[in-house]
Amino acid sequence: FHIQAKVFDDLGRGVLENAWKGFNCSLFAYGQTGSGKSYSMVGFHANKGIIPITCEELFKGISERKATDELAKEAEYQVSVSMLEIYNETVKDLLNVSVEKRFLHIKTFFYIVLPVEQLQVSPVSDYAAVEGRIAEGTRNRTLAATNMNATSSRAHTIVAINFAQKAKNEAGKSMTKTSIINLVDLAGSERADSTGATGDRLKEGSMINKSLLCLGNCIKALADIQDGKHINVPFRDSILTRLLKNALGGNSKTIMIAALSPADINYEETLSTLRFADRAKSIKTKAVVNESPTDKLIREMKGEIKRLQGNCC
Repeated sequence: FHIQAKVFDDLGRGVLENAWKGFNCSLFAYGQTGSGKSYSMVGFHANKGIIPITCEELFKGISERKATDELAKEAEYQVSVSMLEIYNETVKDLLNVSVEKRFLHIKTFFYIVLPVEQLQVSPVSDYAAVEGRIAEGTRNRTLAATNMNATSSRAHTIVAINFAQKAKNEAGKSMTKTSIINLVDLAGSERADSTGATGDRLKEGSMINKSLLCLGNCIKALADIQDGKHINVPFRDSILTRLLKNALGGNSKTIMIAALSPADINYEETLSTLRFADRAKSIKTKAVVNESPTDKLIREMKGEIKRLQGNCC
């Protein structure tokens, strides 16, 4: 077992460092119900998880750069947060639970990491603000008791942090970089005979297992592609895989946490999680720095003008 700070230092800090460079980043926790995914991602009371620590360290980094870096003092930083859950194959905005906007639709093209229409994106100016929004979203999450977990998550939860920074580089040229940090708390895989689920709990468990199966199929297909096979990746088979398309095989640097139970009674589930992680680690994403196309074009044109002027003289 690792303390929360150790988990963040090993995994979350790398996510933040890449976000500062302008890369999209994703971190998700996978494993059976009750194995500690939500504890690792969200935490409990004073034992903060990866999500709150990431937000806290992001604003701490902004303050430190402004205090110690001459270039950063003139820089502009913008941070915003959104939070959703996937419940029974529908998308629910956890920061806006009004009836008319409760269930959202996914756009049909996927050039951004979270392609959800009408999703509320809240600007935040400090850690206290983002902590309040995440606490609000957490209260709106769908939880229920089962035989295996008294506070079982009945939906997959995605927290997205949008981070934009406009600053001058060492050459004095202005650059705007943007990144989206996706922090995903997946609902746990479960067996009906173990959880004792009936009625709504049974339906929820069935939908959770279906979406996780689709996720596993996508992971397997992406791993097969790495081995040289030419196959289609079934991202469209579930809402979860459609939302995680970029994180799994697109423009994102991605980390997966495999949460395991130490109990020998959960041997089969533990083995399944380890096999899932073994396939996932072979996948290679195609992350690129998200630089403003306007800034990039201006810089390239200035370089071309300078080159032409040099040729004329």
